[in-house]
Order: sequence, then C-alpha cells, then structure tokens
Amino acid sequence: MEESERIIRSVGPDKGSWKKANDPEGVVAYDRAKRNLERIPKLKESLEERLRQASKWSINRLPSAKDVESGDNIEKHDIGDVTLKVTSFIQINRPAYKSAVDQFRHYLDGIAFLYSEGHAVTEVIKGDDARLYVRAPRARDALMLYVIPLLRAQFKQNVAHSVRGALKKEGSPLELALPESGLASIIEESFYAYARLDKMLKTEKAYYDWTKAGLKKELKRAGTKKATLEASDKVGVEVELAPVVTPSYLGVVATLIRLPHIKDAPLGELDYLASQEQPHDWKAGRFPQYELITRNLPRDGPVTYVSIASMERRVKDLLARDPKEYDRFLARIVLIEEGMTKKEKQ
Repeated sequence: MEESERIIRSVGPDKGSWKKANDPEGVVAYDRAKRNLERIPKLKESLEERLRQASKWSINRLPSAKDVESGDNIEKHDIGDVTLKVTSFIQINRPAYKSAVDQFRHYLDGIAFLYSEGHAVTEVIKGDDARLYVRAPRARDALMLYVIPLLRAQFKQNVAHSVRGALKKEGSPLELALPESGLASIIEESFYAYARLDKMLKTEKAYYDWTKAGLKKELKRAGTKKATLEASDKVGVEVELAPVVTPSYLGVVATLIRLPHIKDAPLGELDYLASQEQPHDWKAGRFPQYELITRNLPRDGPVTYVSIASMERRVKDLLARDPKEYDRFLARIVLIEEGMTKKEKQ
C-alpha cells in the first residue's frame, strides 16, 4: 500500500467544529466524508473476507440447525482488546422480484420474436384475431420458474466486532495510519485498525447525515428541489431532490401467481386461467383484462390460451399501480467558472 493511501483523515468527532457543506471549509469536509464513507467499508471488508476464508464453515460445509442452536456456528477471534466474531448461517434473502418480472417480460417478447422469425414455438398458437396466444399453464409455469431461484436459501457469514480496555475509551481518531500490508491479515495491527476505522466510519456517517439535513433545509428555504449553493466564488455544492418512482414488483408477482413460500397465499390470475376447474365463460368474466381462447385438446381436454399482448398490458398496468414514490438526495461538489458550473462527480 502506498504511503499516501495509508493515511485516512476524518472530519473529526467534535460537532462544534463541523462546517456546513455550503461553507468554504465545509466543502472540503463534505468531500472527505463522502470519500471516507465509500473507502472505509471496503477496507473493513478486506479483513472480514480474510476471516471468512479462515472459517471452518463454507458453502461446501454448511452449519446445521444443531450447530446454530449450540452456537458452534459462531467463531471468535480475540487479539488484544479486539474481538471479531464470524457468524455463519443459512438465510433466504428478500427476493428481488424485479428480476422475475423482467425475465417474464423478456419471455413474452421472446415468444413474439421467435414466431415473427418463422420458428414454431411449443404451446403457442395464433388466434382468429391474428394475435399470438400461449397456453395458460405454460405462462404460469414460466413466471414460477423465474421466482423459485429467488427463494433459495443462501449461505451467509456476518462479521461483528467488540472492543474493551483502553481501546474502548478511545474516541474517533482524527487521522489513522493503516498497516503497510493493509487489513487482509489476521494480526493485531489489522484488528486495531479495523476497530478504529469503525469509530471513524460512525463519525463520517454522522457528519454526512448532519450536512445532508442542512442542505435539505436550504432547498426548502429556497422553495426548490434543485439548486447550486455557493460556498465561495469558485466552489459550490449542487443539491437535488430527484424524484424516484419504484413499482411494487412483489405486487405484480403476487397478483399473477401464488407465492410458493408464503403459507395460505391466494391463487394468482394465471393460476386461475391455467386451471381446468372453471369454464371459459367464468374466466373471461372474472378476468376481462385478458384475451382468452379455449381449445379442446385430445389428451388434455379444454385448455385456456392467453394472448401475449394482453399479458404484456396486464404486467404494465400492475407496474403502474401503487408505486412507491420518494425523493433521492443528490449532492455534488462543483467548480464555479464565469457564472457557469463545471460538475465534478465525486
């Protein structure tokens, strides 16, 4: 590690000395805090990853329920006044339903493309209205296949630390020199640097949140959602509350199919359309948002087909329903030159 990279400087824990971002000194502090918030977690991660590699648990040797109950899935490393604890466990992550919805839309697009290229597509027919229809069970199963992988349990290893003695009494450092070898070794230098970096990280986060709140107040005072706040005649901070709209991808999936991992979850629209328990007229009346046709197949009996176009419309309509809306805070240091701003993305 280069000498210049070894030194980490903080904005300082003394709140009385903090400066706002639209202050000449505050611009420097804001830039420093923002960089530290990006760099410090990466430095800590290097030691955490080394501890995971040293663990007896891995994707090839998973802790059992008995191991978790006995606490054998927890491995402690004590060096000096620092304890780093690695906890290994199995967890189902919060499913990223956006991935399943995106893949399902690609699936529908892919059918239309292949058909337009003259390829025969299994369980897809062209109706009298010249629209393409896919067999309802096939569409239901396709979406389910995109959802199932999201529900698989994942092997996780969390790293936590605690300090004691003189180190616990230390405040957040103004400046910290990292070990020459970085933090990728299980040695005392790395452990102490890790603990002090964590103290510094809390300080940088507190300063950043304090500055962010101040900048939001400035925007509110100006009655706008975007402004450049000048700290001097050369430097300023461009602040924006950018509107963000996030669809409910969970809502889309739960409307279309029954969520397999939720007990007593209701059937979805595609589940009903795929079922042979209800006649065509009942389905058409219950789900008018879909274009449906029924074919009596020799082996399977009456089977419902759903138009691809109507499924695409339905997904689009569901994505627009009850979206989550919020303002995303953005702030950039800018150079002010002859009345114009030159953005320097940090």
